[in-house]
Amino acid sequence: LKWEEEQADMEARAREAAEKLAKETELKRAGMRREKSLKVDCDSLAGEMVEMNRRIEEGEAKAAGLEKEVTRLKSELSTATSSLRKSAELSRLQSSQSALSDERYKEKLVEAEHKLRVSRGEVKGLKAEVRRSR
Repeated sequence: LKWEEEQADMEARAREAAEKLAKETELKRAGMRREKSLKVDCDSLAGEMVEMNRRIEEGEAKAAGLEKEVTRLKSELSTATSSLRKSAELSRLQSSQSALSDERYKEKLVEAEHKLRVSRGEVKGLKAEVRRSR
C-alpha cells in the first residue's frame, strides 16, 4: 500500500512537473513569438526611419535650391530696380534737356525773326533810297 501511495505521489509530482514544463514551454514559445513580432516591428521602424531620413535630405536639398533661387531673384530684382531708377533719371534728364533745347530754339527763333524784321526794314529803307535817288 505504501508503495502504491509513493507511486501515486510520484505520478502526481511527475504530472505537476510535466504541467509546469508545459507552461514554461508555452511561456518560452509566447516569448519567442513576441520577440519575433518585436523584431519585425523594429525592422519595419528602421525601414521607416531610413525613408524619413531620405525625405528629410530631399527636403533640405530642395530648401537649399530654393534659397539659391530666392537669392538670385532678389539680385535680379535689385538690378531691375536700379535699372528702372537709372532709366527714370535718364528720362527726366532727357526731358529737362529737351525743355532747355526747346527754350534755346525759341530764343534763336525770336532772334532770327528780329533779324529778319531788321533786314526787311533795311531792305525797305534801301528801296526807298533807290526810289528817291531815281
